Amino acid sequence: MTKRTGCSAACGASGSRVEEENACIGGSAVRGAGIVCLAVLLLLCSAGAVSAAWDGTVNATWYEMEIVAGHTGASDNPFLIYDEMSLAALANETNTNMSQDGFVNKHILLKTNLDLNGTVHLWTPIGNTMMSRPSDKKFKGTFDGNNKTISNMNVTVISDSNTFVYVGLFGCVMNVTIQNVGVVNASVTVTSSSNSLQAYSGGLAGYVQHKSTGSTITNCYVTGVVTATTSAFSAYSGGLVGVDTGSSISNCYVTGVVISSSRAGGLVGYADKSNIQNCYATSAVTAESPVNAVSYPGGLVGLTYDGSITNCYATGAVTGTSSYAPHCSLRLRRWSGGTQWWHHFRKLLRNRCGHCHCSLRLRRGSGGFFP
Repeated sequence: MTKRTGCSAACGASGSRVEEENACIGGSAVRGAGIVCLAVLLLLCSAGAVSAAWDGTVNATWYEMEIVAGHTGASDNPFLIYDEMSLAALANETNTNMSQDGFVNKHILLKTNLDLNGTVHLWTPIGNTMMSRPSDKKFKGTFDGNNKTISNMNVTVISDSNTFVYVGLFGCVMNVTIQNVGVVNASVTVTSSSNSLQAYSGGLAGYVQHKSTGSTITNCYVTGVVTATTSAFSAYSGGLVGVDTGSSISNCYVTGVVISSSRAGGLVGYADKSNIQNCYATSAVTAESPVNAVSYPGGLVGLTYDGSITNCYATGAVTGTSSYAPHCSLRLRRWSGGTQWWHHFRKLLRNRCGHCHCSLRLRRGSGGFFP
């Protein structure tokens, strides 16, 4: 989960000027040549570190130009994202061009750090944002962030319609691989007064849907604020993913604030048959139910069913309020962990839940007798 910029990748991980100079001049100890080479490297890194802030436009010819350039979307010949307009074009092609089929089995490679200029422009997620029912306009490909960052993303949706809302850098995705990307200083918000709207909000993705092969999310991180509030018990908010079904999530972390009117998790709001490992969250998590229902806030995961969680931790404050005593914990069904794992999370959650009624609720345990 080490964050590395383009400069660190170019200049090496050691941080030693002597080593950098020696590498640049083939091991020679000539100081002057080393300094010149180092200066060139720094110039190149600063020139390509981040593109200009987004002006809100879409590169309407991005896909056609990629084809002209000979890029096929194969793993060894991916479609390239050079700037914010190209990323917006990826979203537009996914959301409006049914013939793309969500870039299924295609590979996308990010080539530079991006600034989505969220104080001025709203981001439209990659993968349909709003629909009366889940559609085929989901992203289905592989997105490799190439250890780059996407900063200052602002997704704000206010809707009173009876629909589904999926928000994040990605909205609704299926059978994807998303890797090696940082989403920095994100603001993701869904608000609704509808009793029927279902909101899925995540810093990286709102809804990760499983079909056949499942998805992989690895080496990703998010910083910022993620919120989903509705008038009904149907809001899912996660620092990384709002709802995940059947994915493998590894080597990821989140820091910031996560808020929901029902289910909220520092990493994932609701995880269904997900396998989560080597992840952590330091986010402050709040779930405040507006109706007569229990809220589900969790430092790492708000609510989970089946799956596994391995070598993970959460350190943020967790708060839950509702007309019933909120259970600030991971609520597990068909538990399959060992007693050591159970004790670890019970202790962790009791230390972090403040004045809530904290207990780890278990259903259909399959891992032996509970203590």
